[in-house]
Amino acid sequence: MYREDQASGKLIASKTWGFKVGSMLNFFFLPFVIAFGWIGNASSLAVFSRPKNRSISCCIYMCGLAISDSLMMTVASHYFIRFTYYYFLSDKNKRAYTVPVWECKTFTWLYQLAALNGACIIICMTVDRLIGVRFPLLAKRLCTASRAQKTLSVILLLTGVFTTPHLLHSKVI
Repeated sequence: MYREDQASGKLIASKTWGFKVGSMLNFFFLPFVIAFGWIGNASSLAVFSRPKNRSISCCIYMCGLAISDSLMMTVASHYFIRFTYYYFLSDKNKRAYTVPVWECKTFTWLYQLAALNGACIIICMTVDRLIGVRFPLLAKRLCTASRAQKTLSVILLLTGVFTTPHLLHSKVI
């Protein structure tokens, strides 16, 4: 995506046809992904958080996944706004544009947190359903809604700790 300028040694955006095609796909495709993502996550959260579904462990995991994916949609929305501003609305002197360090660190960390959190939730939900199908008599005791809530809390804590280096050591390139 970036290459080094021979004269100045600075990183500049590539002007290859692949980069241009990718940028246009990003500009036209990403808004649909973000819009459908927000709609899908909001409807999932509305359905799975109803009072009768709060006692089902799988619905608790789905609520956690909808929240995690909504965080990912927030990061994607921010990326799209930055992308649109940088390529279409800013002045032609793009070399003067710099991203604030706090913004780079925060959104890198949020992206890593949401991605890892979503994957861990899917794994835990899969184990929960495996127990429900393979050991149905044991599932009543093991696959409870309170256990799912505690598992989601532990997943969030562990993924937050695991992704902390992204918050501390990210740099603007």
